[in-house]
Amino acid sequence: VVNISWQTRPEMTGTVSGLLPANNQSNRMKRHYRFLLKIIAGAGLSLLSAQDPFVLDTSLTNVLPKSLTNSIQIADINNDGTNDIILSGYDETRNGVFFDVINVQTDGTLLLGSQNSFITYSDTIAGIEPGVPVGGIGGVDLIDYNRDGWIDAFLQGSALKGTLINSNGNFNTSGIEYYSLTYSDGKWGDVNNDGAPDLFVMGVDESQDIILNDLYINNGSSLTKDQTTIFPDLFNGSSSWGDYDNDGDLDLVICGQTADSSATVSRFYKNEPTGRLT
Repeated sequence: VVNISWQTRPEMTGTVSGLLPANNQSNRMKRHYRFLLKIIAGAGLSLLSAQDPFVLDTSLTNVLPKSLTNSIQIADINNDGTNDIILSGYDETRNGVFFDVINVQTDGTLLLGSQNSFITYSDTIAGIEPGVPVGGIGGVDLIDYNRDGWIDAFLQGSALKGTLINSNGNFNTSGIEYYSLTYSDGKWGDVNNDGAPDLFVMGVDESQDIILNDLYINNGSSLTKDQTTIFPDLFNGSSSWGDYDNDGDLDLVICGQTADSSATVSRFYKNEPTGRLT
């Protein structure tokens, strides 16, 4: 939920993942919302209004690609003062997986493919050819990796490995490479409080048929694998940074499947002393 049209109320921006188009799922979402209202009313709670707070804007929705296994992020990619929409997902009509940056104008209109800096990945990311997977069964996480004032992107997926560096609104491969992970998740967080964002990643390295869960420390010019914490081998899961105990440093929660697909694991790691997860 974010304000993209510069009005007094925020919008819910994104696409619906699944086999049905987003428009076909909107009625189902509304039914779920009304059911939630009944639960809240039964619990003795109240809302300002029982009307649906969000209305489907087809003029905006039709600009957004419909895809499977997608990831959505909101950030001001070109530093023009308005939030843009970053999508990574799978679409068979577009050579498989894709990475898009959608430019949001100050009046709320969405531009896709209208500027050199805001078209599909094969044109905006140097060295990546059409048909090469970039998002895959993974996602995208944003951070100003090199602290130059421009938001960078870490892509997780089936083939591309690396962080995309944002140079004045244009993405280029950085040379900061990792394993090519599928069923993956990656999140930035400053684990040692040095001001440089570090990176936790999990997923499957299909080239070696192994599961990897690693923390990379940002030393300013590169990322180095942390050797102090042993993580379980999880994939198809999620991770999240947050200061659980309010001591001023980020702790980590991870969850996912083990090699035995019927087993799931969740782990909490306390950051103590600062810079070491235990």
